[in-house]
Amino acid sequence: MSKRLRLIYDLDAIAFRVCAGAEKDIYWGDGLWSVFSEEEDIKKGLKTVLEAHKNAVLKHFTKKQFKEAELVFVLSEGDNWRIKFDPTYKSNRRKETKINRKPVGYQWLIEYCKEIELPIKSEDGLEGDDVAGILATSDLDEFENVIVALDKDFKTVPCKFIRLTDNSLFDISHDDAYRNLMMQTLAGDVSDGYPGCPGIGEKKAKEILEDCKTTSDMMFAVIEEFSKVAFKQLNEGVSLRHFKKEGFEEKTKEAMKLGAKMFEKQYYLARILKKGDLIPQC
Repeated sequence: MSKRLRLIYDLDAIAFRVCAGAEKDIYWGDGLWSVFSEEEDIKKGLKTVLEAHKNAVLKHFTKKQFKEAELVFVLSEGDNWRIKFDPTYKSNRRKETKINRKPVGYQWLIEYCKEIELPIKSEDGLEGDDVAGILATSDLDEFENVIVALDKDFKTVPCKFIRLTDNSLFDISHDDAYRNLMMQTLAGDVSDGYPGCPGIGEKKAKEILEDCKTTSDMMFAVIEEFSKVAFKQLNEGVSLRHFKKEGFEEKTKEAMKLGAKMFEKQYYLARILKKGDLIPQC
């Protein structure tokens, strides 16, 4: 017997996209501008975006499966645990910076979605991404879980994922999800404000992980890259070629300890929570 679909939509991203699209500029004269939105435009935008989600799903599943699916809209709520863990996380998006503000009508739309009784799921302290990751890795005997969203970070979750950039469907295995997570840990994410491993971008991260066969291989390879950075930080003027070489055992050991701590911090910032994952102590 086939499993019932559970479709997981990212309401944070939906609300941002809809409200940003509904904004209009108005010029009052004398050099004064302001931004406004109309509720009806926001409602129309929501309908359009939800229709686009539906069409993306129907590209890969039947109308019957869509009609019978459980639909869940995940939403961030409360104080983000990652900001407590690392105060610099998403600092480029904070209200006090007045950069990347939420668009006009954003909170109104969230309340409207509650009024029309969209099936919203949230948990205090968790980002919507975390709620999605937990749902996508839960109730596997009952549901075929599918995340439908724009954010590439969902490729770090072992589940089916429809990416709305081109409506492609990814069936992500545990090993592939972990590989993607290790790439995120190495390369960082500018939009989320965590740097990853200094000097390593996506291309280099892919090369580092290319020959790794198991999740343990991947983890050790990534920790070693952070440890090389730590070795240079702890031993100014000492060439990196001495790392892990005879005569530098103690210096290498110190670097490996520091590198493991550096890795751990970036790992927790990059990781989307899954069922059973623990939040680190803040």
